[in-house]
Formats: sequence, C-alpha cells, structure tokens
Amino acid sequence: MKYTVDFTNVKYYLEMHTVIRESLDFPDYYGCNWSAFWDCLSEMYGDPIHIEIIGLEVIKNKFGIDCVNKMIEILKRFKHFYND
Repeated sequence: MKYTVDFTNVKYYLEMHTVIRESLDFPDYYGCNWSAFWDCLSEMYGDPIHIEIIGLEVIKNKFGIDCVNKMIEILKRFKHFYND
C-alpha cells in the first residue's frame, strides 16, 4: 500500500496532524500527537507500506526541526521493528 502525506499547505500544528490522519487513513480517534502517531502506525503492520512525505521543509520552517526529527525517528523505528 502506498500513502502520500503532503504538508505543502499546512499552516497550523493541529492541521499537520489532520493531514497525517487523513493521508494515512488513521482512525478518527487519532490523538494528534507523536505517541498516537506511533500507536496508529503500529496498527498498520501487516502488508508492506510505502509512505511518501512531501513538504517536510514547510513543517521544519513552521514548527522547527525537532518536529521533523520526531516524525522521522518514529518512521525509522516502525521500519526497524516491522522491516517494511
């Protein structure tokens, strides 16, 4: 399964998480934080997935490099644990 997460037009922090929820087809109860990101991502385990991320520079400029690094850290951890 291939997903595209496009942050190009994100202006607000919660909007970033809305884009994540909608793009990755997370459930409505997604908590809009990095712990919830990990939890919902972990539920995707099974079939191999590919996540394309567009607009990381927008997120970095609006919310700081720590925000981008946290997201990438979680994605790397997911890849490590599930070998996707």
